[in-house]
Amino acid sequence: MSNVKHTPGPWHINDGKGCRWIETSTDDIIARVYKDACSKERFEANSRLIQHAPDMIDALKDAHAHIADDQLRTRIGNLIAKATGGVK
Repeated sequence: MSNVKHTPGPWHINDGKGCRWIETSTDDIIARVYKDACSKERFEANSRLIQHAPDMIDALKDAHAHIADDQLRTRIGNLIAKATGGVK
């Protein structure tokens, strides 16, 4: 992954009063999710989704090369491009 532009993972969750921070292993803040902006269930789900984004993009990149279905391969390729700042 020589051209990765995002902050590398792993990212972890740190809870605070009224919000949750998603941080790097060096405590750089990636995102904040606010409890009062949504339901508790959505708050938890959004936090986990952001926390695991680096792992998901890595898995998509690995899977992309091995997918035989052209439609699915194109869809995954487009998602990778969107997530990494590509044109698609």
